[in-house]
Amino acid sequence: MNEVLVFNRVSFSYEEDKLILQDCSFTVKKGEFVSIIGPSGCGKSTIFRLLTGLEKQYRGAIQLMEKVGYMPQRDLLFPWRTVAENASLALECTGVKPKKAKENALRYLELFGLADYCNKYPKNLSGGMRQRVSFVRTFLTGAPVLLLDEPFSALDAITKIKMQEWLYTQCVNWKKTILFITHDVEEALFLSDRIMVMTERGTGIAHEFIVPLPRQRMREDLQRTEVLRLKYEILQMLYQRVAL
Repeated sequence: MNEVLVFNRVSFSYEEDKLILQDCSFTVKKGEFVSIIGPSGCGKSTIFRLLTGLEKQYRGAIQLMEKVGYMPQRDLLFPWRTVAENASLALECTGVKPKKAKENALRYLELFGLADYCNKYPKNLSGGMRQRVSFVRTFLTGAPVLLLDEPFSALDAITKIKMQEWLYTQCVNWKKTILFITHDVEEALFLSDRIMVMTERGTGIAHEFIVPLPRQRMREDLQRTEVLRLKYEILQMLYQRVAL
């Protein structure tokens, strides 16, 4: 697999004496699902802000070989636009006329199981449904690389599990490259090919693990001995760094 994203000794700070990242290095290859996990404030979202150009003053080198699409924690759907109109916004922003953009969006809403909701407004949707619409909007950017920033963190436990399984199915079907931020170790294990662990602010990627599961997997696979062992190792690593 070819590398589509490279961070090479990247450092970033808002103030000279308060580093957010220091000498942070990692790569993501085409078709991979890579999760970044770590405590709040360690710099996970800063990596996304650098990748999307929202932050620019950094040292080191960032290479993007493909276009990226960004999905933030909140769905950010416009309440005055229907599901179809919200999804089509990604196309409108590239210059596609609204009517044509909506026609294209409707095709993808059907593929993603959202056709019955195309004329509804965000207020009529559940939290999980809103996140699915947000994902479709991100998908419609056409970007081969998707940056997903804790997209399920605000959902209840059951909805979160269902959304993880839905996202897994989409990843298998569409073979996108995904960089995923989460606080949830089990979520990272279920979805990822690799997990990168950040332990504290002002450093970078402290450890990297390959998830010992095939790409075709089921939730029951999380109970495998080798997966439970890895889960415990990551949790211990994070637990030692979190102060109450």
